[in-house]
Amino acid sequence: MIAFYLLLVGTITLIFQTTLMKLFEFHEIAPDLSLIFIVWTGLTYGPFAGLLSGFFVGLVFDVYAYPQFLGAGMLVKSSMGYFVGLADDHVIRLDWSTKVIILGICFFLHDLLYNLLIGMDSSSIREAMIQSTIPEAIYTILISTIIFNLYSRKVDA
Repeated sequence: MIAFYLLLVGTITLIFQTTLMKLFEFHEIAPDLSLIFIVWTGLTYGPFAGLLSGFFVGLVFDVYAYPQFLGAGMLVKSSMGYFVGLADDHVIRLDWSTKVIILGICFFLHDLLYNLLIGMDSSSIREAMIQSTIPEAIYTILISTIIFNLYSRKVDA
């Protein structure tokens, strides 16, 4: 039942990411709902669920976004989901602010590793980090603060 629930939430997240988030873009900068979903899945259900959600989201991302780099998104997102899942809520009880910090770290690592895997040189990576990664990370962290805070209140109630 949990697998069906995660598949449903993941699919809805991807639909929102590819359609409705276009309405919330500022100068082509939008929050990364898929990474929020992967981190949430890993922290809530553990490393295996994080790995599978990362693989599913990465596969869709690779096919939809950049088919010439097929596999890079799957590898990075699956790894993020797995390693974040090692600190799941069953092992350590994390408050929403700690989850947001973990998401912020994952965001920067994700973009750095992905850019390295697709073969960007160091000057291009630096430029991408300044122009794209930092603004998207800030936007994603703001959105995740709301999501994690609301979810933690629901769980605690």
